Amino acid sequence: MLGSFPGGASLAAGQYYAHPRNGFWPVVGAIFGLTLENITTASYQNRCAWLQNWRIGLWDVYAHCERQGSLDSAIRNAVLNDFASLKHRCPQLAAVAHNGAESFRHARAVQAVKARFPSGGGRLPSRARGAGRSGRARAPSAFHQPGQCFLELRAKA
Repeated sequence: MLGSFPGGASLAAGQYYAHPRNGFWPVVGAIFGLTLENITTASYQNRCAWLQNWRIGLWDVYAHCERQGSLDSAIRNAVLNDFASLKHRCPQLAAVAHNGAESFRHARAVQAVKARFPSGGGRLPSRARGAGRSGRARAPSAFHQPGQCFLELRAKA
């Protein structure tokens, strides 16, 4: 699962999707049958273990960038990660999903590498009646409908 680049709270904590109001963990947890209480009270180590068990990896489309704050629209001087090496380093990679519009902007770059990924990718649902992407810190009520792409990810896991 590709995001754009970690936000300020994630960089400070050294954890993906670390902001307490981030929608990523509750949405993924719900798809795999966890309650909101289970996912929000779990340690980061437990969350990562669940992802590993579900065969989901996290990475960013950008290797590095400059950004004031945490909004993707503020990203400047971004350098893409080396997607050609991703398939080599992760030979069992079956699908790629993008967590938000900024990551999805680079879907062609991800798919254009010589060693194409065996199945296509998709953009995770980023708008639910005006809500931001699933990775954006926001109110919990905005992510109750995770969308088809997450369900397809679960089927591949």
